[in-house]
Amino acid sequence: MALNGEDVVSFERDDLHRETLRHYANGLSQQQLYDGVECLTQQLMLNGHDKGYQGQTQNEFLGILKN
Repeated sequence: MALNGEDVVSFERDDLHRETLRHYANGLSQQQLYDGVECLTQQLMLNGHDKGYQGQTQNEFLGILKN
């Protein structure tokens, strides 16, 4: 995605076209992890903001991960 001709965010997708990685212009990245039945299980902020969210089944929030 571009704003005024400069990329603000870019995306990486897997073979099922699910978003797996999002890169922001400020250097941060967000990673999404999925289980075997295509449910989102984790979202992680990378590059200095080690914070994530973890779930076990659909609509079940387990907690916030901090490193």
